[in-house]
Amino acid sequence: MFDFFKTFAPPNTEYAPMRLRIEEEMDKLLCSQILAAGRTGVVIVVLFSLITISQYRHISVLVWMFVMVALYASRHFWLRAQKKKDPNPLQSKRLMLILNASLFVSGVGYGYASYCFMSPAAPVTMLPTLLIMMGILMISPPLLSARPWSSVLFVGPLLVGMIARLSIEAEDYFATTSAILSAISGFAMYLTYRFNLNIRKGVRLRLEKDALFEKNVEAKKRAEENAAAKGIFLATMSHEIRTPINGLMGMLEILKETNLDAMQANYLNTASRSAESLLQLLNDILDYSKIEVGKLELEKVPFDWIAMTGEIAMMNRVLASKKGLAFHLDIPAEGTSIVIGDPTRLRQILNNLLSNALKFTHEGSICLKVSIVNDSPETVTLAIAVKDTGIGIAPEAQAKLFQKFQQASASTTRNYGGTGLGLAISQHLARLMGGGITIRSEPGRGSEFTLTVPFPKTTALSLQNFAASASADNERFIAKTLVVEDDPISQRVAVLMLKSFGITPTVVNHASAAIGLSDAESFDIIFMDSHLPDMDGFDAAKIIYERETAKDKDVKVPVIVAMSGADTPEDRAKAKGCGILWFLPKPVRKREMRLCLERFANKTRNTAGAAAPTPTNGR
Repeated sequence: MFDFFKTFAPPNTEYAPMRLRIEEEMDKLLCSQILAAGRTGVVIVVLFSLITISQYRHISVLVWMFVMVALYASRHFWLRAQKKKDPNPLQSKRLMLILNASLFVSGVGYGYASYCFMSPAAPVTMLPTLLIMMGILMISPPLLSARPWSSVLFVGPLLVGMIARLSIEAEDYFATTSAILSAISGFAMYLTYRFNLNIRKGVRLRLEKDALFEKNVEAKKRAEENAAAKGIFLATMSHEIRTPINGLMGMLEILKETNLDAMQANYLNTASRSAESLLQLLNDILDYSKIEVGKLELEKVPFDWIAMTGEIAMMNRVLASKKGLAFHLDIPAEGTSIVIGDPTRLRQILNNLLSNALKFTHEGSICLKVSIVNDSPETVTLAIAVKDTGIGIAPEAQAKLFQKFQQASASTTRNYGGTGLGLAISQHLARLMGGGITIRSEPGRGSEFTLTVPFPKTTALSLQNFAASASADNERFIAKTLVVEDDPISQRVAVLMLKSFGITPTVVNHASAAIGLSDAESFDIIFMDSHLPDMDGFDAAKIIYERETAKDKDVKVPVIVAMSGADTPEDRAKAKGCGILWFLPKPVRKREMRLCLERFANKTRNTAGAAAPTPTNGR
């Protein structure tokens, strides 16, 4: 009962935010209800006047009709004008007061008509008028259910006028008729109350749904902004960290080609392994970050999985022999060898599994076994198992091995080191490829990790564009080359690498200098760093490409090669849009540099005895 009376109370500005929003919506609904009921009110006034004037021929009926029509019309147009200024004009207390006063005057007008124009002495002629008034009593409150208090202001004077008229001239049936009218009014107010509750409930649900939707949209927007910011941060940090690593590993690789004694070679190998470990750690962290923001993507290129597996086995056999471990390789003699996939990521998974096997095995052997699980006309499914005779893993620890930053136990981390990211990243990569990694292990009896992954087949017969070069170190090239690099160490690494292939490049450290030099001279190859002090390397490459292509068609357009520490799909896509034909991720390896030169430079000496390829700008 208390809620019933509370429904008729004016809105309290101290309500909670949700309640305030509900009150705002109820005011909007009341405005719409009154605008919709205005035309109906005019029709009722005219109908009531026509029926009444046929029984009660007096000019006062027409005057009443015009006054009521004017009241309805003025309220309708006034409310429409206010709504054009403000979508929710009834939020203003002054306008709500004017509206309630207008509704009260309308109720007084109907009460006046009931008192003056009904004639209880002639019940038959009074019946139509009585029915119209009873209909107004029944219909009006629910039409104003958004604000029941407004319906009371309208219905109250009408009911008082009818009962007052009946009390004067209808003594015989005054009590009965009054009771009926009161019952109708009470029932109408009860319906109004129920309608108000249902409307409020519906408005609340809609507002909560809208709020949840807005919250989700805002959360999605923030997540996208965070992901974009994180991607930019990763790209920047990747470049900034890889640049010094590029200098470190490049110099170590060049140093290996000098005359060293046994002790110096040993020191150099130790430094190289440390640099490789640092690079692997950086790659794991960046891969994990890419996974977190959903930016890790796979390539789809043809490669020979048998040749790649043999190469991986050869590298790890050397490492195993240094620990006194036997290394076995078991590859099927027949089957499809050339497939479509991401050889870099497959190599990453296998190297991680073999690295763990070498780390946790102190005696015995390691076996790399490849089985063809399914060989259909379209795909071949490989099961690549890495089995060792190492320390093994307890069953309770196996469940968390593929979780990020997790290892078998705290003692494992303490004794063997590592971040716990390798297996988590490998499992994610395997799933991106459509497969997965499983484990079988017992403490003290070794472990067996099995990678199962399907690869689409290809009809390609040659992998020259995807295989590493096997050329000898004395291979030389001819190409007028420009190196655009701001880091002095990276400059020196690039120069020394190019000189080892017979090329003496021109070096600049600003994009503006590179643009000006390319206008003045004709270069065959331009190695462009992606981050330069005065301009983004990709933008500089685009300017050079557009200027060169706008020149005489007989002038050869230089091949632009990007050197970037941020090796992301976005960078590679951006590079393609800037006229860049080759992408060298930092740290730049000599074999990758050779592969690039074999593609775009003239050979001065072909160790294989084949004809030297013609340089191409790929356009």
